[in-house]
Amino acid sequence: MEWPIEGDIRIFEEDESAAEAIEYAVRFRAGRVVWIRRVRLDPPETLGPGLSAVTGLVPEAMGRPATTEEFLASVPRKLELVDGHIPGEQKLLMFLLTTMGLARVAALVGRETWRAAVDDEG
Repeated sequence: MEWPIEGDIRIFEEDESAAEAIEYAVRFRAGRVVWIRRVRLDPPETLGPGLSAVTGLVPEAMGRPATTEEFLASVPRKLELVDGHIPGEQKLLMFLLTTMGLARVAALVGRETWRAAVDDEG
């Protein structure tokens, strides 16, 4: 019996020497493997208010230019989607917020949308 899988599946491998499991994404088309990639998603503890401590980036109202080191530490080498998310997307978002500035981002999405999102968090 053929099982025509379409899409991605995730595989986890326990590594005795590492503190966490190694994660792989496997892409299938018409039941055949197209590629296998090692995936590194940020752990949940880096989300939210503590993220600036992890990335070292603190967004300000008007934004600022980034250094090369900040760019290399924050932006994935290649953009790809895994389960609808970009691996390292939180670091990328902090980088964009820092360089664009919160005022510009708020203007881009609209004041009411920004306020509604902030109100929903609290």
